[in-house]
Amino acid sequence: YYDAENRLTEVETSLDGLTWDRDARYSYYKHGPLARTVLGGQSVQGVDYAYTLQGWLKGVNGSSLRPAYDLGGDGLPGGPAQYTGRDAYSFSLNYHAGDYKAIGGTTPFPGTSAYLGTSGFRPLYNGNISSMAVNIGALSSPMLYSYTYDQLNRITGMDAYTGLNSDGNNWSALSLSTNYQERVRYDANGNILGYLRNGTTAGGKPLAMDSLTYHYLAGTNQLGRVRDNVPATNYDKDIDDQPVANYAYDPIGNLVKDSLEGIRRIEWTVYGKIKAVHKGGDTTITYRYDASGNRIAKTVIPGAGTPKTTWYVRDAQGNVMAVYSDSSDRVLLKEQHLYGSSRLGIRERVGVTTGTGEAVFDPGAIAYLRGEKRYELSNHLGNVLVTISDRKYGVDTSGDGESDRFIADVLSAQDYYPFGMQMPGRAFAAGTGYRYGFNGKEDDPDLADGLIAFEARAYDSRISRFFSNDPRSEEYPWQSPYAYYSNSPTGVIDFNGEGDYYKKDGTHLGNDGKNDNKLYTAERMRVVISEKKDANGNAIMLGGKRVVEQIKVFEGAIKLNMSHSDFQEAVSIVRQEGDSKDPAEYKVLASIFFNHAGNDPTKLVQTIRKESSVYRVGKPKDRFSPEDNSIPVISSRAGILNRLIGGPDLSGGATQNDGNDFFA
Repeated sequence: YYDAENRLTEVETSLDGLTWDRDARYSYYKHGPLARTVLGGQSVQGVDYAYTLQGWLKGVNGSSLRPAYDLGGDGLPGGPAQYTGRDAYSFSLNYHAGDYKAIGGTTPFPGTSAYLGTSGFRPLYNGNISSMAVNIGALSSPMLYSYTYDQLNRITGMDAYTGLNSDGNNWSALSLSTNYQERVRYDANGNILGYLRNGTTAGGKPLAMDSLTYHYLAGTNQLGRVRDNVPATNYDKDIDDQPVANYAYDPIGNLVKDSLEGIRRIEWTVYGKIKAVHKGGDTTITYRYDASGNRIAKTVIPGAGTPKTTWYVRDAQGNVMAVYSDSSDRVLLKEQHLYGSSRLGIRERVGVTTGTGEAVFDPGAIAYLRGEKRYELSNHLGNVLVTISDRKYGVDTSGDGESDRFIADVLSAQDYYPFGMQMPGRAFAAGTGYRYGFNGKEDDPDLADGLIAFEARAYDSRISRFFSNDPRSEEYPWQSPYAYYSNSPTGVIDFNGEGDYYKKDGTHLGNDGKNDNKLYTAERMRVVISEKKDANGNAIMLGGKRVVEQIKVFEGAIKLNMSHSDFQEAVSIVRQEGDSKDPAEYKVLASIFFNHAGNDPTKLVQTIRKESSVYRVGKPKDRFSPEDNSIPVISSRAGILNRLIGGPDLSGGATQNDGNDFFA
């Protein structure tokens, strides 16, 4: 369901097309941004969003998890959301003192600058996150993470604090902890030279986890080995001391060996994707991809035993819709993915696939089965912090036998170091864990602990490096092609470096300068200042000063199935076909064109060239500048983008416009 401004308001799913279950309900602030999401047909969780005056996300829910401090008042007695499940998580992002002031009576995010002091608080005005508060109810205690950066915006350290006073919603008991502390050093290219990482002393564990020194092959950005000065017995999911020549690469820089992990050989496709991994014990893992480079199958072939294949079924945009498991001559449906404005979670269901046949409808009572759906609760990076089921539990606090409040059914919870490694002692799982985590990407433990399957490349969160070269590395000669997104993991989701980017409302966000004619939607654009280097990696000097340049980073980017030039042409025609100041007219016209093209983006331009009056009468075919944000142009873009991302048909199914173009 959508509102009059074409914003998603409600999402429902059905197994049979007859009975529907609500998965999400969205509401918005008057000036446009998302204000609240309510998950589940039983309102199992409310997720409330707050923003700074600059439009930066300030936080989600209230830091203390108490209903009185929650933006949406979830679980507050007598409030409109009294029977919504109480908050299972919250986080807040701190940029500088005074970056946020609530306009209502609720103060959801207590300030931290007064408690951190001058040594721990660093005001940042460029969008970098100075500190982040995280409160996950299923874990031990709320945490405040304070970050440091160098002049190139690369993260250089993290300190962890405890001491949130939940009753008073303040950090009056703030205390610096050595748990989870990190320090990072880089070379001029952004390759990590040293990495200190602490674990936690909880449960009697030793504090030290990693004291890493990175050794590179001479004259390259390729990592040869990592030395660790901490005993391997301290922790079992981290990187340990590696032998000489632990890593090896092919001529174009793809990793082909990792001795300590038992990876004897990695085969790559010509498109830079992992084709097969040969491990010790004669285990082989193979991967298959579709034409767009999306993974569609992974097969684990043990040296002794039955091979197991995982199949991924995707939609036209590359989103996973279902996951099947194939083992011992049986194909089992494991997951069905749920989507709203982004992935909401998955429906876990193990069932044997059957053949086709006649279905018999039973008009009797309908039984709803709760507990199969698993919703994601994520932070600003898409990191999955908590998963909950689609049911909630009542709590009787008065002893009268009736539920006075409700809590979510928490299935898993986890917290992360900045570069994506999961923190020891900061994880919880009821039954099986959840295989989507950092940035919302899939963990790949069959390959190695800490491995994350990004769409483009495999990433090792333990050492904060990709397995292969960035395919666009020639555009960024100053940056190591193996580095994780400019070594700025706290605020950057994706570092694409290609194409033109638009918000869903049609606003042009920018172009990074690479002329590859690709089209994307993104949530926002952020500028990162980076030192400019020559082809040899040396800093470029001018007048005795280092030259820096601005790099555009597009967050939440999604590639669309249309070239930018075709998009511009389609926008031009829709704009010139319309003759109104009403934005809705242009959006409806865009839907009519799509319907006439059979909803096939690849045929859209061909169709309008043949049918549009703009071409038939020789009307000028102006190309409107991407920077043209006039209402007719931006509305034309929004109408086309709406259909490209799978939005609703705003024309009601029309394929003709009896006013100008398509005659009945």
